[in-house]
Amino acid sequence: MENINAKDLLKKYIEGNCTDKEKALLESWYIHRSAHGKVDLSAEEIDNILTDIWNALPVHDKQKKLVYRLLPTLAAAASLLVMLIVSSYFFLYHKPDNHLIVKNKEILPGSNKAVLTLANGEQVILTDAKNGQIGRQGNTIVNKTSEGSLVYRPGDQDATPADLYNTVSTPRGGQYHLILADGTDVWINASSSITYPAAFNGSERKVTLTGEAFFVVKHNSSQPFKVTVQGQTIEDLGTQFNIKAYKDEPKTKTTLLQGSVKITKGGQAAILKPGQEAITEIETEKIAVNEADMEEAIAWKNGYFMFSGESLENIMRSISRWYNVDVVFQSDDLKKITFSGTISKLSDFSRVLDRLKRTNEVDFNIQAGKIIVLPAQQPK
Repeated sequence: MENINAKDLLKKYIEGNCTDKEKALLESWYIHRSAHGKVDLSAEEIDNILTDIWNALPVHDKQKKLVYRLLPTLAAAASLLVMLIVSSYFFLYHKPDNHLIVKNKEILPGSNKAVLTLANGEQVILTDAKNGQIGRQGNTIVNKTSEGSLVYRPGDQDATPADLYNTVSTPRGGQYHLILADGTDVWINASSSITYPAAFNGSERKVTLTGEAFFVVKHNSSQPFKVTVQGQTIEDLGTQFNIKAYKDEPKTKTTLLQGSVKITKGGQAAILKPGQEAITEIETEKIAVNEADMEEAIAWKNGYFMFSGESLENIMRSISRWYNVDVVFQSDDLKKITFSGTISKLSDFSRVLDRLKRTNEVDFNIQAGKIIVLPAQQPK
């Protein structure tokens, strides 16, 4: 690769003019180099430059691709490619449309923030809380770590009353990680909440969820772990799973990554295998089991949005929660347009809208802090 004009080859790659052999050569080269190099750029810097690369690519209307797809396993490789790209960056530079930028108020991506409500009703703003012990529930110590996680350290489980329930709530634009008293990890997405006992000293471990969360359960067959959400119960049988159950969405989706879970709703029940998802609706007891896109299901936890044939209505719900903005559609027809693509959650808000706009399907306007979704203006 070093004997080839990398800059010219890269330009051909960006313009879509590479032969299959040249494309394979370039991709194989940077993947090989990534295994022996260091990553010096932040995820945000990588995303910003790759966005400009994507913006230089031709848009294929039929596929409606939103973004340059950067999988986590290729992040290091992509950063090596970015370093090569920087030298030829001048011919790729692109700025988002000015009308997508909110004057005097920058719309920032979300971050780690949540509120802890203790059993006595006392509330702790976790973003402002100092590291170390922030509370005590019976014989259980509640700590905030230097990494920004909430961790429950149980002493004698029986010394902590079973009715000491805590709640962690994230606002729009927030997410948080906590470790329950049994060692179960929970990642909570934006605009969500989880209620749980400070110590699990009964015959089962039961928590209640609204919104979305990813669980890595500490399995204990003698004390099953159960999640109650939207009129159904998900029981762990040794598991990693994601639950998406927002009140403003008509369906609840449970995706199993590892182990097994049992879904119960009314008189219906289903057991999931890894790679499957269960979908339920509030109005019925029916449980539909399908093959799942596991990467898409937990993309939010891994720092990016991923959509595959998703309606614009659902996409804008996710964007609204993460960037803490309100969205209004000019017509219901716009809600039904579907898109596929991937984008970093660190992206500037204006850049996210700009990517959607580049499909030539939609346009956006900002009025009084609200995002107005409009049909794309057709060229005259």
